[in-house]
Amino acid sequence: MFTIGFLSHHSNHLILENIKKIVSYNLGVSFIVVENSLDNSLKKTLENKYGSLVKVYLPKENLGWGGGLNKVLELSEDNFVFLNPADVNLSFDCIRDLIECVNNFDDFTLLAPTYSDESIFKNYDENKFSKNKRKKNHFKILNKFNLKEVDFIDAHWVVNKSKIENHKIMDETFFLYFETMDMCLKFKKEGRKMFIVDNIKFEHYGGASHDKKYEYEASLSRNWHYNWSKFYYFKKNYSYLYALKKFIPILLKLSLKYVSKLFNYEKSEDKNLIKAELSGAIASIFLKKPLYRPFKKNDFKNR
Repeated sequence: MFTIGFLSHHSNHLILENIKKIVSYNLGVSFIVVENSLDNSLKKTLENKYGSLVKVYLPKENLGWGGGLNKVLELSEDNFVFLNPADVNLSFDCIRDLIECVNNFDDFTLLAPTYSDESIFKNYDENKFSKNKRKKNHFKILNKFNLKEVDFIDAHWVVNKSKIENHKIMDETFFLYFETMDMCLKFKKEGRKMFIVDNIKFEHYGGASHDKKYEYEASLSRNWHYNWSKFYYFKKNYSYLYALKKFIPILLKLSLKYVSKLFNYEKSEDKNLIKAELSGAIASIFLKKPLYRPFKKNDFKNR
């Protein structure tokens, strides 16, 4: 009835800790983990310990954020699938209440809990894509769950698979960044319903989903894909000329920043991070595919 999905990339310690804790809640949920690092050690550990309760999928290549979550949806046999990164803390109350909520209300495509401290992180926007701020649906389920209709939810969704086609919610052209915004804009245009439940809470640690020894490689990947995906998002949803207009100031700023680092003899790591930003933007402008992946040899290494 209810699957919890995790996307992992060298996130063994977080995945193991989360699943161990949630299994102890005895709420009858199953788990699917997509391990994008292609390392089979997590798969062996989880399947040896939990058997069929946890399904671990190792793709032939890194699927990225959207592709990995699409794969969780494809593999799940349940109608409601709760999708998460590895660096999340899901309490007993959070999962229990989400299950109760969706069992009594299923008129949604996406539904999500809210961050425990919204002064630090807010995972939704009521009027992200609305020029005219209109009043959205606010109501209660079972007189206890406060639901608000929103335009945008940034991860941690329960997906109602009965409301989507082909069990895919994201454009897999995006490898990292802006796929969520693209998805929510698409759902908004199609009139699909997205809700947050503002009295069901979770914690997200942010930036902690991989082993810290991979931080530099992960930073290169984030920098490259952020600008690639940003340009692609504008081009896809508006126009190429609109995207180009947005990016000319960004290119100028990054170019000046890179030249400044060269003449100031900054650390090569700093220069490579800026170079990754520039390269991602240029690749997207010239309509090249987002082929850069972390941990590949010779990608932005010191030269």
